[in-house]
Amino acid sequence: MQVVVEETPEAERDGLPKAQLEAEIEAHLRHAGIPVLRFSNSVLYVSVTAQKGTGGQAYAYVLSVTVEQPVKDPRNPETLRPCATWGLSRFGTVEPAHLGSVRSDVAALVERFIDAYLEENPKP
Repeated sequence: MQVVVEETPEAERDGLPKAQLEAEIEAHLRHAGIPVLRFSNSVLYVSVTAQKGTGGQAYAYVLSVTVEQPVKDPRNPETLRPCATWGLSRFGTVEPAHLGSVRSDVAALVERFIDAYLEENPKP
């Protein structure tokens, strides 16, 4: 499984670094026994869209974790197309000084993915 984290430059400057999120997500997956690959047809895509409110009092954020995999096109079964096959979202607000706490929300959604993955792909 490849991990892709979308960048939000303003949020990164205020304490939500993309590289740290990627490393934490990959560590969760590896700890659960899910192989992490640099390039894969299966992608765990994490998006944290954070927008600072007027006056900079708080961030509103939307977090989504989706799995995209190739699936057969029903109109042309020889063709594979990328498709979201699993996903969860969460939204909230947080003070700029605590933006890093959104990482715990990311971890919670990744853990829900891991549970779903292991349910469908039990360890031998």
